[in-house]
Amino acid sequence: MEESLREELMTLAADTEWVEQTRCRNFVRDLPPFTIDEPEELGGSNQGANPLETILAALNSCTAIVVQLVAQEMGLTLRGLDIHAEGDLDPRGFLGQAEVKPYFLAVRQRVNVEIDCTEDQLAQLREAVARRCPAFNLIRDAGVPVEVEWQRS
Repeated sequence: MEESLREELMTLAADTEWVEQTRCRNFVRDLPPFTIDEPEELGGSNQGANPLETILAALNSCTAIVVQLVAQEMGLTLRGLDIHAEGDLDPRGFLGQAEVKPYFLAVRQRVNVEIDCTEDQLAQLREAVARRCPAFNLIRDAGVPVEVEWQRS
């Protein structure tokens, strides 16, 4: 790897400790640990979000962070933001019962934004967020169709 690029890189890390069955304790930086688990119907104890729910929450959080950052760069006043995401999954892939993808077949996200801006500025904001959101691009570039609907409140 080129030395100048290496200096620009940032390495993120997480540590995971298996607790029992499908329950894991996760550690990031010096933050309190958090649990990832499966619901009871998938053999878990329902003590935390499952890994794919965590991915949806990460997508929403990443989107919110990028919306706030880009809105600030554009000089726009962001007054409110809430985001909903859902993903379609065929659990047979995870359970090894079929030759289907074990991950999302499609993801839908609804971004509800309260912001003072023109329609052109909102379009610029949407485009910049789609281009710059790491989680969105990771999911989309994995070949998962992602449909994003923006609404103003």
